[in-house]
Amino acid sequence: MASYNRIWLMGTITSDPVVRNNAGESIYSCLLSVEESYKAKSGQTMTSQMPITIEYSTFVLGKIGAQLKANDEVMVEGLIRLVGEQGNKIHIVECSSIVLFKD
Repeated sequence: MASYNRIWLMGTITSDPVVRNNAGESIYSCLLSVEESYKAKSGQTMTSQMPITIEYSTFVLGKIGAQLKANDEVMVEGLIRLVGEQGNKIHIVECSSIVLFKD
C-alpha cells in the first residue's frame, strides 16, 4: 500500500539547528514556527503560531541543510511523526526537502 504520510509546511525557523550524530550521520533538529491568521467573530484579526520540530540530515539535503539558521523562512516537505503520550504529543517532521526563501 502506498504511503500517504506527506506534509508541506511554510514557516520561520525560530532557533539555530542543533546537531547530533547517529551512526556517523549528522542529524539536525530545530523549531519551525507555522503561523495562522483568521478573523474572530468580533471581526478582529487573530494570529496563532504552532512550533513544530523538524529533523533533517545533510545526507538527504546536502549543503543547504548545514546553512540553515534562526529567522530563515523555509518550506519543508517530509513525513510527520507524533511522539509522546496522549495529550503530550510532539510533532516531528522528518524532512526530505527544504526550500530556503532569500531576500
